[in-house]
Amino acid sequence: MKYLILILMVATFYSCGSNEVKNKPANEFSEIEDKDFAKLKPQILNKSTDAFFERVGNYDSTSSESVSRVPDSLLDDLTESDDKLNEIISRCHKKDFARAFKMIDHHRASYLKHPGFWNAVGSCYLLSGLKRKALLFYNKSREIDSKYAPPYNNLGVLYLRDGKSQKAFTAFKKAGSINPFSLTPQFNLAMLYLRYGFVAKAEELLNSLAMQNDNDIDVISGLAVAKLFKGDYEEAVLHYSKLPANIHRRFDIGINFSVALKKIGRSQDARSLLANLEQGSGQIEQNYFKQVKIYVEKN
Repeated sequence: MKYLILILMVATFYSCGSNEVKNKPANEFSEIEDKDFAKLKPQILNKSTDAFFERVGNYDSTSSESVSRVPDSLLDDLTESDDKLNEIISRCHKKDFARAFKMIDHHRASYLKHPGFWNAVGSCYLLSGLKRKALLFYNKSREIDSKYAPPYNNLGVLYLRDGKSQKAFTAFKKAGSINPFSLTPQFNLAMLYLRYGFVAKAEELLNSLAMQNDNDIDVISGLAVAKLFKGDYEEAVLHYSKLPANIHRRFDIGINFSVALKKIGRSQDARSLLANLEQGSGQIEQNYFKQVKIYVEKN
């Protein structure tokens, strides 16, 4: 589970949704099928394959570790997966909570000792806006296997939602120490370093991630923000320019790209980018947009 930060305004964008969904299907038995009554076998965690069994696209460095980094257009592939954990968490990200929690209840007995299952349950609750329940099940995952990294990373995301940056830092560091090859906590830690101005530490982590996948959209964007922090505006523009043109419309990327363009004297390009930007949904994003718009449009 990765999160993004609009560093210039110190606002955090998490990869999970935050609205609680309470709608229930009209007929609670409408989605039950014969296979739902099949005899269940105990499932055991295999850490060597603790990721999506098949990489879905080449979206970024962590798409095999976190469904939150898989494009929405490809979530259907995971929803139809034979792996029940993939299906459960993909349904949660698609906000199909009724079916997801029905599957959780049905498969609970066969996954009692599987930390990945309880980590997925925690993420489903976090996605549905129930943070206390998410905390409960992330901790249950940790109790089953204290050397299992994902719940520590996800606890870091949860702590950030509550404004507890120091706890988030500890959780991301713990996840990284348990599994040095896990990319998601490295990215999250880098974003946290950027948030508090530790640019050199952030760049070290981001450069390491970029070496593993130089097409990672969020890593490249993070490196661009680091250059903005350092005042290397030309370098920031070069990084943003590596991204596909359609990605420039994404609010958290395009808003800072427009600032970088303005900084190097490309005012018209900055205005054009801002005019085609996807609008942020929150009040913080809207306020930041107004500030950037004033800056970009002034002579």
